[in-house]
Amino acid sequence: MSHNSLLLLGIFMCFSIYGINTEISITAADYIRVVNYLYHYGYLMTRFPWLPGSFPDAIAEFQRRAHLQLTGRLNDETLNMINRKRCGVPDIIRFVVTSSRIKRYVLDDTRWKHTNLTYCVRTYPLAPDTTHSGVDRVLAKAFKIWSDVSSLTFTQLPHCNVDIVIQFNSGYHGDRAPFDGKGNTLAHAYFPGDSRRGLNGDVHFDDDEPWTTEGNIPNREDIFCVGVHEIGHSLGLQHSREKGAIMWPWVRQCTDSPLTQDDIRGIQALYGPPRSIVTTTPSPPARTTTPTPSLDPDICSGRIDSVTLGADGKMYGFRGNFVYLFGRRGVVPGYPRVISSVFPDAPSSVDTTITLTLATGGRGPKTTFTYLFTGNVSYIYTYDVSLTRFRFYKGPVLFSEVLQLPTRRLDAAFYLDNDNTCYFTRGKVYWKMTIDKQGGKRISSARKLSNLTQLQGIPPFRTAVRMRSDLKYLFYNSTYFRLEGEGRRRRLVGPLDTAYRWFRCRRPSLYQLPLFP
Repeated sequence: MSHNSLLLLGIFMCFSIYGINTEISITAADYIRVVNYLYHYGYLMTRFPWLPGSFPDAIAEFQRRAHLQLTGRLNDETLNMINRKRCGVPDIIRFVVTSSRIKRYVLDDTRWKHTNLTYCVRTYPLAPDTTHSGVDRVLAKAFKIWSDVSSLTFTQLPHCNVDIVIQFNSGYHGDRAPFDGKGNTLAHAYFPGDSRRGLNGDVHFDDDEPWTTEGNIPNREDIFCVGVHEIGHSLGLQHSREKGAIMWPWVRQCTDSPLTQDDIRGIQALYGPPRSIVTTTPSPPARTTTPTPSLDPDICSGRIDSVTLGADGKMYGFRGNFVYLFGRRGVVPGYPRVISSVFPDAPSSVDTTITLTLATGGRGPKTTFTYLFTGNVSYIYTYDVSLTRFRFYKGPVLFSEVLQLPTRRLDAAFYLDNDNTCYFTRGKVYWKMTIDKQGGKRISSARKLSNLTQLQGIPPFRTAVRMRSDLKYLFYNSTYFRLEGEGRRRRLVGPLDTAYRWFRCRRPSLYQLPLFP
């Protein structure tokens, strides 16, 4: 029986047996919504508040933190506060014995072990009146609010191998805490120690909200005000009981100096006051997503981070923040593009990629997935033929959950001889994945890369792609090799100039240059 069904049955018990009184008439659906709210934000231990006094006690604690009249009964004022827009982080993380002398600011039991923190913006809001440069500007301003009163410094990086990842998403977005559409929950963040799913310190904004970078505008949500609050969580602060504090759970308008002494005491309890010599982080450069070759000023360097045949059967190359689509005549017009414009909700850079055809349930119907690996997590995509675009399937997901690989990072992922066997490398070891006819997968233990017979005599490479069983391309820095034929007829051609052959850059060939000086 579902939670909601049990709640419906229990409503009558609560009202008739335990005498739960309200000052207003509410429907069963409203009661369920209130109970779910109190449970989610930590006021109830369970969604089934059958114990005598549990519901009134939860209401009373909510009223106390929301600075409402303390009645212990649900009334219009309390219901209106429950409906008010707010942060999605629970107000009560754990049960703590409190006293009248408790500090109003609340610290989580984790903090960053270093003070020079980095951050990135993985995905930007879709609101038409926001720009990437505007979002970068107000987020840099929000971080500076905290660095001005603590020993912390913050630097925005163009890739997401960083401490704090910021993204704008709607609905389910891979962290088991889906957003609820416009209104109510505006954003949530993870404390520095929430590392089980690689989310420690990350900040998520609900992209169904009408965001703005222009401050307090009617019917718009201010990225700056909400950002300062959520960054507080990503630094280790829980919700404050002080109504004027930026760490109070409910959304309010704020000034350019939104911190109260309560907020300042909280952050300094974690990281100390500012150092005597303060260095200011320069404003991040404006970024654009216009899909033109001028996006990547390094286009003729020839370097490729990763290359794969996507789930649509086309060849994609990744370098830095950008993805290239390769055709018979080199880069397809309209590319490069920022990665997230082709792969929704993608990381801003990838370490390696691969496309696998697997059974979605372990066995049974098979689906082709394209995996983007960054750090210790992967982002998974399918291809929608009817819409001719990639669709986000899942992520970020730890390696241990999708590929059972005992490593925190990959160097390369590639096929060699057939579609049923692929290889994953890290340093001097590799793992072999065998895919059976039903789409099930079996992964070997770690083995020495030097013992992989198919690569005997082949120079080291950064990434590889197999066009067909007798033709592979292996890339290293600004050069590549072409591996042709099989068995005794196998022939290695190269090193060849990647910039000239793949990116069509007109410059002297590297054919005669030594690959390893």
